[in-house]
Amino acid sequence: MERLFVVGARPAKHSLTPLVWNSIFRKLRMHAKFEAVSAPTSEELHRVLYRARAEKEVVGLNITMPWKEEVARHVD
Repeated sequence: MERLFVVGARPAKHSLTPLVWNSIFRKLRMHAKFEAVSAPTSEELHRVLYRARAEKEVVGLNITMPWKEEVARHVD
């Protein structure tokens, strides 16, 4: 199953992104899951990025403020 994350500094559980996209994935019978991940510190953000790169099933990230500029520095 392909996995995607919405990553935010505050608790990401409030994000509607997983709800919206997971319903679309189900409707289209796609084997994918969107998950909310909180990264309250820069150190935690870097752990999330490392994990996302290491796991082959992770195919995308949706980054929220304030981490957009920090993550942009790590995009290849």
